[in-house]
This record gives sequence, structure tokens and C-alpha cells, in this order.
Amino acid sequence: MKAQVALEYVVLIIISLAIIIPAYYFYYSDASEQIRVFQTKKLVNDVAEEANHAFLLGPGTITRLNTFIPQGIATQVKNHTIIANFSTRAGDNQLFANTIPSINGSLPTSPGAYQVTLIVHEDETVEIS
Repeated sequence: MKAQVALEYVVLIIISLAIIIPAYYFYYSDASEQIRVFQTKKLVNDVAEEANHAFLLGPGTITRLNTFIPQGIATQVKNHTIIANFSTRAGDNQLFANTIPSINGSLPTSPGAYQVTLIVHEDETVEIS
């Protein structure tokens, strides 16, 4: 009788773990994916906003922006648009933000915290480096 009760407890624990562990894994991976999407949105919008702000201050303006580059994104800076490409479980995604001035340059390619410099030139283009 005691062996049967012990066996039932073991089976109950195994079934519970079989439900809890995958649920935790999916929750954790979904949460980390949402964080990466939020960080990417913030990066694109902050750089575009800072480029617009620097442009409105006029040629010769140099500003610095502390930002974070999430893992697994590729950025492009061209014409009046900042583009971030990245993949999620749902597929490939692209986030972008438009700017008032024409912009050129690039953002860092490795993930991590960076200080991005924005320089407004005499031809009213903004260089991002």
C-alpha cells in the first residue's frame, strides 16, 4: 500500500513537471522576444528623434545618444529612414522610423550599450556614427 502511494506521488510529480517546464520555457522565450522587440523599437525611435532634434538645432550641432543595440538585429541608415531587421518565431520583421533630415552613417553591429554621435553638416545632412 505504501509503495503504491509513493508511486502515485512520483507519477503526479512527473506529470506536473511535464506541464510546468514547457509552460515556463514558452513564457520565458516569449518574454525575452518581447523585450528584444521593445529594445529595437526604442533604438530606432530614439535615434530618429535625436537626428530630428539635432537637425532643428542647425549645422555644426553635435549630439550624443546613449543607446542599447539588442542581439540579433541588423540596422541600416539611409536617406530619411532608420531600418532595423530582426527575426522572431513569427518570422522576419522590420521596424523603421523616418527622419526630417537626410541621414547617413551606421549604427554599431554588435549588441551592447553604445554612445552614438550625431553630427549635422553644412549641407543639412545628419551623420550617425
